[in-house]
Amino acid sequence: MNRHSVLLVEDEPLVRAYLKQALTVIGVTVVAYEDVSAAIDSLDKEIPSVVITDCNLPGESRTDLIRAIVDRRLMIPIIGISAEHYRGIEMMEAGATVFLEKPIEVETLHKVLMQVLGQ
Repeated sequence: MNRHSVLLVEDEPLVRAYLKQALTVIGVTVVAYEDVSAAIDSLDKEIPSVVITDCNLPGESRTDLIRAIVDRRLMIPIIGISAEHYRGIEMMEAGATVFLEKPIEVETLHKVLMQVLGQ
């Protein structure tokens, strides 16, 4: 999987560090941001293989990043994450490919990544 990159957007430092470490162990390159604005700006520089985004992020609405990806017609799988299971419907309606409820186990993350990347 080391040819793939993940754009990770998570505002909680401990969760961001955990997910970044878990993704690195799986063998993907990770670029992590804590806010939506920086993540959207990064899409103009490099297109990741997958986006993993939390639902509850400061500054922007919950689905602005997903909408930015959809509006740019980027064919990137989007994994929405939240500790609030009811946010899954909102994220899926906005265009997320998959929704995972926190806490997320490494094995589950790996399995979902393999599925969305078609491996």
